[in-house]
Amino acid sequence: MDSLAKNKDVVRRYLGAIDNRDAAGAAALIADDVDWWFVGKGKAKKADVAAIFPALFGLTNAMHFKIIDQIAEGDRVAT
Repeated sequence: MDSLAKNKDVVRRYLGAIDNRDAAGAAALIADDVDWWFVGKGKAKKADVAAIFPALFGLTNAMHFKIIDQIAEGDRVAT
């Protein structure tokens, strides 16, 4: 599997973990050096992002992702 296919696979597994309400699994797939931006809060690190999953999953059972297409270039994937 080439690096672009591996990057796409990471995104598919991440969204699958979110669909399955697997906070630990989703957090494990986030890069250690992530800079995640939250509107109104600003930049967050991996621990901050991982900490929101339980609360997010508690808000709704209706969250589901359907991947229609993926495009990868370098270390970026658009899904």
